[in-house]
Amino acid sequence: NAQSSPALTNVTISGNTANFGGGLANAQSSPALTNVTISGNTAEIGGGLANAQSNPVLTNVTLSGNSANFGGGMFSQASAPVLTSVLISGNAAEHGGGLANEDSSPALTNVTLSGNTAQISGGGLANYQSSRPVLINTIIWGNSSGISNVTNSTPTTSFSLVQGSGGSGAWNPATGTDGGGNRDIDPLFIMPVPTAPSTGGNLRLQDSSPAIDGGTPYYNSPSLPPTDLDGNPHITG
Repeated sequence: NAQSSPALTNVTISGNTANFGGGLANAQSSPALTNVTISGNTAEIGGGLANAQSNPVLTNVTLSGNSANFGGGMFSQASAPVLTSVLISGNAAEHGGGLANEDSSPALTNVTLSGNTAQISGGGLANYQSSRPVLINTIIWGNSSGISNVTNSTPTTSFSLVQGSGGSGAWNPATGTDGGGNRDIDPLFIMPVPTAPSTGGNLRLQDSSPAIDGGTPYYNSPSLPPTDLDGNPHITG
């Protein structure tokens, strides 16, 4: 997509290869992806999805089993993607197994990153060149490493469960800025993701998961979709 804003709903993008954006590439574009699965794609940059000066909106999307050198699941350069209720799992890269950001400020709300691997940095999330991601109600756990921040990059994280962060009570500043309400404890997934690249595993939460009731419903940008990836209400009771 170049200077365009397509809407993709109930779509699967799988088994593709490219230099930039194995599954989907955006240049100065703002596509809307809803109920989309992007899996098993390969690229030099952005195995599943690549953005350049683009602001895609992903809602109830799965990025899994993709591979790249930079950004196994997704790569963004000078972009501000909005991810809500998104699963990023089993992706592999040299830098940024799950996500890699360069001068970008994505918004991640109700996002899970797990089972992603990076050979060099940022198994879950790699940020470069003054990237400023905002994470709310997000889980980063069980990746080859957690969050990597270089060249003045600082994510802000709130009401999330981030491995290696120390939680809000003992915050590790290497992971970014503590927005409060954060924890560093096993979320108790039903089944971890096998070695990446993989679309396996079961990242639903066990009934005893500390992530249940650990988020905040008090935000409206972006608004929370009424249902999760299983089609169940996000908020019950």
